[in-house]
Amino acid sequence: MHISPQRDYTVLDVLPPKGIRQLFPRTPFVNMHISRGLDMSLSIPSQVSDVFINKAVANMTRQTVYAQQGDRRDALYAHVELSFPVDPSGNAFGLGNTMAFSITQSTTVFMRLKSWRDEYEGVPLNLHTETYTALFTECVRLSGMHIRFDYVGMYASSLPGLAPLLRTRTRAKHGSYCSKIIVEVLQQFDIRAGELHTLDPCVCNPNTLYVALLP
Repeated sequence: MHISPQRDYTVLDVLPPKGIRQLFPRTPFVNMHISRGLDMSLSIPSQVSDVFINKAVANMTRQTVYAQQGDRRDALYAHVELSFPVDPSGNAFGLGNTMAFSITQSTTVFMRLKSWRDEYEGVPLNLHTETYTALFTECVRLSGMHIRFDYVGMYASSLPGLAPLLRTRTRAKHGSYCSKIIVEVLQQFDIRAGELHTLDPCVCNPNTLYVALLP
């Protein structure tokens, strides 16, 4: 899915996999002066070209979700990023790019320009301008801290019984991983607090985050 910085954002406009989008009502987004749109972008691993570990993570942490008409499907996401379509001053980035915040196994935490491949699905989150600016600034700050990838934390996150031990792992000493640091920054600014306040970042994965944000 191409995420355009010029798109019109809508309230609770969750974009599930192609074919059932029309099941979710679209409420017009009205006041662009006090609010801004932010995408949470989730990666569906390609069955042809993606690496084995991404397919394994998606399958091990799959979540069953139901559409409004009762249709059942599996959420099979392996990675999550935040996608900022404009800078804090409201200026769009060039060439259809957005600013992406996340971490992968081959990087430290980053905040960088990015275009989006088709395997990414977007979940729009509408924020007040002050919150958007504060979140953007925090993501830039975190990207400069050289936070490494926490392999142990990521693999152990699928075992809820290890949560007390995982909570002792810190960014500075152990690092982080995509869904953990994204849940933490969303909770830090009370973004979608009603849906996210009960999530434990240490045992959260892209699929549980996606399901928590469904309308």
